[in-house]
Amino acid sequence: MKNLYKYFFNSYSKNPNAYYIFDKKYWTYHETYQHIKNVAYIISKSGVGVNDRVCLYCENSIEYVISYSAILYLDATVVPINPLSKKDTIDYIVDDCNPKMILTSKIFSKE
Repeated sequence: MKNLYKYFFNSYSKNPNAYYIFDKKYWTYHETYQHIKNVAYIISKSGVGVNDRVCLYCENSIEYVISYSAILYLDATVVPINPLSKKDTIDYIVDDCNPKMILTSKIFSKE
């Protein structure tokens, strides 16, 4: 079964210079792929591997897209947490899924 990252990689392989616009910036598939590999490397160095759960607590941003794809690149499981969630809900999700890692944005790191 293909995941979202594998669909992206298929498109990247066919046309690495294709681009899309995110937050008023042009991103090529190649540029995105390089960021995904870099983030995946950092995540894997932290001990995340196949089937490990990683919580992703981040606003809608290119960092979210790249982090989400990097987790899938490692064949790990993404557990997205809505940034509008209340603390009790976040605590429940984290306690329930027992993630190997939690990735977050700077804006949420003080909560």
